[in-house]
Order: sequence, then C-alpha cells, then structure tokens
Amino acid sequence: MNILVIDIGSSSVRALLFDSELRLIPDAHAAIAYQLDTTQLGQATLDPLSLRSAVERIIDTVLQHPQARNIGAVAMATLVGNLMGVDIRGLPTTPIFSYADTRCIDSLPQLRVQVDPQIAHQRTGCPIHTAYHPAKLAWIREIQPEIWKKTIQWIDFASYLYWSWFNVTTCSYSVASWSGLLNRHSLTWDEPWLQTLGLSAHQLPVLNDYDARLISLTKQYAERWSVLKNIPFFLAVGDGAAANVGSGCIDSNKVALTLGTTGAIRTAFHGHPPALSPAIWNYRIDKTIQLIGGATSEGGNIAAWLRQLFNIDDVTIEYILQSSEPDSHGLTVLPMLIGERSPGWHADALGFIDGLRLSTSSAHIVQAFLEAVALRLAVIFEQLQPYIAHDAIVIGGGGAIIGSPAWTQIIADALDRPIHVADELEVTARGAAMLVLKSIRSIKLSDYSPTIKTIIQPRADVVTRLTAARKRQSALYTRHYSQLDL
Repeated sequence: MNILVIDIGSSSVRALLFDSELRLIPDAHAAIAYQLDTTQLGQATLDPLSLRSAVERIIDTVLQHPQARNIGAVAMATLVGNLMGVDIRGLPTTPIFSYADTRCIDSLPQLRVQVDPQIAHQRTGCPIHTAYHPAKLAWIREIQPEIWKKTIQWIDFASYLYWSWFNVTTCSYSVASWSGLLNRHSLTWDEPWLQTLGLSAHQLPVLNDYDARLISLTKQYAERWSVLKNIPFFLAVGDGAAANVGSGCIDSNKVALTLGTTGAIRTAFHGHPPALSPAIWNYRIDKTIQLIGGATSEGGNIAAWLRQLFNIDDVTIEYILQSSEPDSHGLTVLPMLIGERSPGWHADALGFIDGLRLSTSSAHIVQAFLEAVALRLAVIFEQLQPYIAHDAIVIGGGGAIIGSPAWTQIIADALDRPIHVADELEVTARGAAMLVLKSIRSIKLSDYSPTIKTIIQPRADVVTRLTAARKRQSALYTRHYSQLDL
C-alpha cells in the first residue's frame, strides 16, 4: 500500500508518494511554488481558488505515476492559523488570511478588555494575537459587516478542500488547535470565545481526530481521480505537528527544531494539558498527543530578505557565516521584521539594528541578522525547559537546517545543545504518512525515528560569545518591549 501525501506549506504545495515502509517513491512527486500576497499595511493572504487549483494540479500529476494505482490512503499536512469564509453555496467570501496577516491588530485592545488574556491562554493554549482567529474574526466583523453577514461558515483552507471534494466541512483537532478557538481541555470549540465573537459552533467546521476518514469523492472528482474514488482521505494535520512526528519527536525526551520560512521549537506531551508560561503555546498532534512550544515569525524569510536586499545568493551567505568570527560585527539585532510571536507576542514589533558604524558592511549585517534569529530561538528553548526532559535531544529539520550547516552550527551554539540533523528532506510529509500508518496498521511512531545525518556540537568558546550577544539582544528588546503583550 502506498500513501499519497498532500503537503501545503507557506511557500509551496507538494504531492508525494510514500510506500508502506515510509520510503519516498522515486519521481512520484510534484510541487507548485507560490507567495503570500503582502502589502505594507500588514496584508498576508492567499487566493483560495488559485491555491485549490494548485493542489488539484499536483495531485493530477502524481496520479500519472505507475505506483499511483497502489494508493491505499491519502494524508495531508497543512499550514495552520489560516482562516477564510464561505457563503451558503460554499464559495469563498474572503481570501485566505494567513497567520502573518496583522491588519487585525487594532482589535487586540478591545478583545483584551472583553476576555481575560491569561485565562483565555490557559483555556485555548493560544495568546490573544493577530496570528489567531479571534482577532481576525473581530476585525472582519467590524470593518466588513457585509462579508460577515454573507459568510455562513469560517473555515481553514484544508476544510475548504474537503468541502470541495466531499461536500463536508470537517477539521482535525490538530488544525483547530492552531486557531485560538479550540478549548484544549474539552476539545470543543471554545464557548466563551464564541459568545464574545457572536458565533455559534455551527459556523465552524465539525471537529474530529485526524483519523476520521472521508470516502467517496463527489462525482466531479471521482471522475477526475478515479484511482482515489474509494480511497480514504484522512483529515489534515498541522504542518508543525507532522514535522514533530516525522522527526521522531513524539515525547518530552526529544525536541523538534524546524527552520523553514519561520522557526519553531516544539516538544510532544502526553497527559492532561499543563499550565503554560506566557511565552509558550499548546497545540495538538491528535486527540492524545499535544505539542508545547514556541514559534518565531522570523526564520528563512530573513535569509530571503537578505538575499534580495544585498543581491547575494545562498552560497555567499554560507561563506559569510563560515568565514566570520561569531558576534564580531559589533551589532545587536532584533530580527522581527513581520511582528513577533513567541516569546513576547508583540504583534506590531519592528526590527532594530543597534551599533551601526561607517565600518559596518553588508556581510556584518547578514551575519548579525542570522545570529539574531538563532538567539531568538534560544530564548524559546529556555522557556521550554520545564516541559522537557533534562537531557532531551534536539532534532533539527527544515530547509535551512538541511541547506545551511553554518547557520545550524550557530543555532547549536546559541542553544548550547547538540543538534541532531535528520537525514530526511521531507520530514513534514513523512510525519503525515506516519500518522496514517499509525491509524491503519497500529504502528508505534517511536519505531520510525529518522536516520540522523550528523550531530552538530556547540563550540564552548562561541557559546560564551553568543550568551553575551543574547544579553545585549535582551536589553535591546526590553528597551522597546518591556512586557509580554498578551
């Protein structure tokens, strides 16, 4: 049995075939890249019709592979924290608002008056922030009342795909947990938030675990994808959840470090949802396994910005990082160019460079920004200590971890922990396939840990330098953002 995995990321959609031993089938993959529609005003959206078309086209492509006839299940991992509206016919009433869309920032003060921020955080696992649905829904209701009235359901993009293919709108606990509207104790839509926002549970997708299977495509898609006509589609899981599973980080003995467009550090947790520190969120892998961690809004997007700003390529960036003495540039940087999520949650945060001189070069700025991202990840890692084993292993994955050994070395130095680099390019898709096998064959996720390609050890002398750099960064942060913005 082969597994078709649909992987919807923040910059591309991909379809891949895995065999029953979780090996990628050669040449059985397709991808389409895209970019968020952004503006200086904080917009970060996608067109749902265009993105749906892209997903369907990559499925078309992969189904032409000879091994497609042996597909026994379909899995999906998806970018999370996205929101869109549909009307009574199921047609989109809005674009897809991504987690990075900050135009709802003016809704935050009023929401913090209406709802106790600390209590809401402990109830849902999510702070009151522009990355989550409450702020976006309050904003839409306020500035677009006609759209609000016309919209009969507020859903995520994966639920929109399922409606298009099966005439059902349903959402996994995993995807719902990134919305800020899921009660993490009862695994139901959070009633206090619904009352505050003027919504009912019927206006949101039906909740299920990821292993709730959808079968029998609508006539249109049964004809288009005849090989999938009676194949079970499992509900989508959050891309971060799938990445944890794919990297073997399924308990508190391991910590997943991912560095793609953004960065994140997460551990899995079993048992009753724990009390959360203000810096940390609590999401879900499935009904029984939770995720605890933090995510930055900065990551590979900073490297992309530097490439464009200085007209350089990845090879040049790698050379700069390899050939420069750590923290030798004399700069202190806050790399929050699109606001802040963990640990301080200042949605309107800006980037800062302190210490510029006539002697400052573009190479200094490149090095300082990428070191600054590593230092921010170290702050989150410190906040995660109460939730992980003392000797927890850090396993790294994501495009930047694989593609930039020098940057990964800097992160190991900043964390003062070895980073075990997984020998797996498709860790998120692999995790989605693993969850399907867990449901179908009752496999143990722990039996499918990825091969470790290399272990990057922290350098004692550099740890000392970066510890001093982190203190400077913390002082600069406190100068501009003295309190957690919950």
